[in-house]
Amino acid sequence: MAGKVRKVELNEDLQHMLISAVRYAIGRRKRDYEEAPSLGDACDKSDWDRFYDAVFTELEKRGEIV
Repeated sequence: MAGKVRKVELNEDLQHMLISAVRYAIGRRKRDYEEAPSLGDACDKSDWDRFYDAVFTELEKRGEIV
């Protein structure tokens, strides 16, 4: 699946589900991604970094963060 991007329309339920899944996957000992105690192995951290960048970029496009 590398190289393929599939866009999915987010509604509030899907947004909450994705946030919960990420929080579950990285643990919730502190806040979120930036303060996570561990993101797994080096290959996992690379994937999380790409995911975080994609989400951040999308939020910027939507004007939800500056």
